[in-house]
Amino acid sequence: MTILSYRFLSSGLYRADNEDKATFVLGEMQNTTDRVLDAPSLQFVLLDDGGNVVGSINADPILPLIQPSEVMPFLSGIFGDEPDPSEWSTEEVSLCGPWGTADRHDRYDATGLELRDVAADQADDNLSIRGVVFNGRDAPAEGVWIKAAIYDADGVFAGWFWDSLDVAVPAGKTARFDFDSSGNPHDPVGVAGPGYRYKLWVGFDSSFSFC
Repeated sequence: MTILSYRFLSSGLYRADNEDKATFVLGEMQNTTDRVLDAPSLQFVLLDDGGNVVGSINADPILPLIQPSEVMPFLSGIFGDEPDPSEWSTEEVSLCGPWGTADRHDRYDATGLELRDVAADQADDNLSIRGVVFNGRDAPAEGVWIKAAIYDADGVFAGWFWDSLDVAVPAGKTARFDFDSSGNPHDPVGVAGPGYRYKLWVGFDSSFSFC
């Protein structure tokens, strides 16, 4: 696994629905193997000029499984007492758990789920996305999530927002989704600005590894 890039944003830069101080880490990782593997959570330990720990932030991937050669975004937002990016000098990055496992594959494999008839509208700084999820599996798909990753005009990952289906999708059938970025504390549209693009992900959400 390779961490391709990451950056930190404070609440002064990131449009968060919270009056407290917030610090976010956003980035992308890549599975450099030819296997489907568990997507790892990451921990960023924040250090001052003297090497003292001043805080930490954990970041989760957008879905629990990462495909061969796939580039996957990761993100976390911490509200409260975490320092903003001007308050530390360097960071140490580590994985939360081992890399190379496939323990979650049987539970979170989303093979057979397809997004169809997708359309998007933007009004002011709100992005709305709608479409259907087709279940091409042999059994009902329960607990399906649709997540929209946003990239700015330079192709830099800027955040995500999401929705979950409140019904199981029958085998061979579809279910509608319709969601937008309004009211979401990880709403990235204000950061992405003009020229943004989005990528949709469909799968099953997971509680990720704790550091």
